Amino acid sequence: MQRRAGVFHAQDSRSRLVQRLPSSLMVLSMIVIPRRFPARVNIPNRSFWFADERRQLIIESLLRYGLSIALIVQRFILAIHGLMIQANQAGPLTLDSIGFTIAL
Repeated sequence: MQRRAGVFHAQDSRSRLVQRLPSSLMVLSMIVIPRRFPARVNIPNRSFWFADERRQLIIESLLRYGLSIALIVQRFILAIHGLMIQANQAGPLTLDSIGFTIAL
């Protein structure tokens, strides 16, 4: 892969940060907030779900859902990033509209 000035490549550290930061923050928030700040979790009947006998179940469920959403967001960011690299490497700068639509 040839390097051009001003073009992000997959091996750039800034690129890796942009790719991983949103999903990492999402997972971290899904781990920390329900455990330490259950009053901050916005679910119906919070007192029912965070009762002692269901607390661990709801924390595990929120973590599972959070990981699923983080995975979807991570794949979306990677797809858009790949399209941006392709657009920057193309002769006239163009974004692949079909790839973008598929990524959405």
